[in-house]
Amino acid sequence: MVQQIVDEALFSPDGMLLAMRGRQQPVRIFRVSDGEFLREWKVFGQFLDFTKDSKKLLMTMHSRKLGVWDIHSGQDLMELSAFDSPLTGAWLQENANRILTMTQKGVIQYWDLDDGESLSKLELRTSESQGDPDYRVVALSPDKRLLATIPHDNPQFIELWDLHTRERLAGVRAHQLSISALAFSPDSRWLATASNDATIKAWPVGLFVQPLDTSR
Repeated sequence: MVQQIVDEALFSPDGMLLAMRGRQQPVRIFRVSDGEFLREWKVFGQFLDFTKDSKKLLMTMHSRKLGVWDIHSGQDLMELSAFDSPLTGAWLQENANRILTMTQKGVIQYWDLDDGESLSKLELRTSESQGDPDYRVVALSPDKRLLATIPHDNPQFIELWDLHTRERLAGVRAHQLSISALAFSPDSRWLATASNDATIKAWPVGLFVQPLDTSR
């Protein structure tokens, strides 16, 4: 049995594989049916995502480098490294055959999944921005349309962006202390926030007004 401290665990879409990563630990793949250890990559990134056919794995190799790997052979199929600052998010968008990345400075970039070519770039900017943006906590909705961000210089504040129109939809102060985690519901209609003020709130994305406080 392989033992490690786990920061993230992710099932493959077919439910047959489990990927795990931990701080300063290799990314490892296990077979779900019997728990057998199958493969590891000695990369120490923050983000994992399977392709829909469960044959490839997207992972960060360090803070400014991203790779796509063949799970069966272990082969490195693609590397992306043209990032202006550390990555804060990386996701597959297979319906459009592309990869979406976001950096700490708020630069969103789309990449071709086949050849790694840069397709387009967007910089998140608001009228309240003072100097360079700095985003450490982000979440992408399952429908790949909405992006929720927490500015590092105002960590109690949520921003919601529409990636189709490239507009900021809303911005609200959500908690008394810093927000530490974000998550969308599977239908992309709710956004959950967890904070160092010991509360969790669920926000209706369609309205983005009064939250349902679930801390009690």
